[in-house]
Amino acid sequence: MIGSRIFVAFVFTILAASFYVSTYMLIHEFGMQNWYAIAAIYSHHFLFFPTIGVLALIAFYTPATIFVDLYWHHVKHGRLRLFVGFTAIVCIAIYLAALLSGRNVVINFLLQNNNPPFAEGVVPAIWELHPDNVLNDQGSPENCATNDLLCARQPIMRSIKILRKVSMSRTGLTAFSRNCLSDPLLEPPQSNKLLRYCFPLLRKVNAQTCCFAQKHFSSQLSDLFKEEKQHSKTGYVDARTLPFKIFFMLIILAIGVLLAGWRSKLDRFYESYMPGIENGVLIGATAMLFWPVTNQAFLQSAAVLYGPYSGSVYQDVLGQVFSIIFGL
Repeated sequence: MIGSRIFVAFVFTILAASFYVSTYMLIHEFGMQNWYAIAAIYSHHFLFFPTIGVLALIAFYTPATIFVDLYWHHVKHGRLRLFVGFTAIVCIAIYLAALLSGRNVVINFLLQNNNPPFAEGVVPAIWELHPDNVLNDQGSPENCATNDLLCARQPIMRSIKILRKVSMSRTGLTAFSRNCLSDPLLEPPQSNKLLRYCFPLLRKVNAQTCCFAQKHFSSQLSDLFKEEKQHSKTGYVDARTLPFKIFFMLIILAIGVLLAGWRSKLDRFYESYMPGIENGVLIGATAMLFWPVTNQAFLQSAAVLYGPYSGSVYQDVLGQVFSIIFGL
């Protein structure tokens, strides 16, 4: 199985390197004092992969090696099926990365286009904004933080840091979510009148005021993202490493499902390796359970910052779907 070991080690090494690159760039651009506050909100992206993701790679190394060797030597048309399956997962990963990031890195590379256009009104992630725009932001109207009651939106980093501080003392943030898209044919919920803490404003307000602040917050982030010079290097690096992260998620899912499906052949040809396979799958699967948790934490954080105004297909649809799939 030397060939299988070398192939899997090569692929997993590239994946592990990609996990660290985007997090390193976030630290490099936003500085040691600010990067963790941003990474904590996007922990499913910047914290999970360089830590638990690498642990999952190590745990799945033996199962992945057995999987490659099984298809290479013991499955009918296995080599063709392995190639087709591997290629299909690569294509799906590239497509999903383009969908989620708004940057089709493969096509842009082929066209030598490093500055792809973005959809008008797109609301970026905080780390996609140029660090100067994030770290020097003074709220809206400018310098309003000297009197919180005058703010239509607090400074970006101040809201993020207080959001992280509050979340550390709670098991969830759903209590702070407001119903901004109530049914016009029904009476508004009574809870809309209650004063609750609103993170774009950093004070207690009713639902209508908080929803307006969330919409204003999203709109101004969009305005800060209109020109290429307003984009961070972290965003470009992440767009190039995102396909590797999605590929990792898909390949782990495929390995778990297919190895279970080929259990009889595994017992027949790899009996001596079965304890290592089972231990690897159990450890890796346990590690992967942390991803849906961190993903849900991000979705809750996004809900109290952006409300329903982010326009993100991930926040609105795909995030919940991915949590369910990988949780199961």
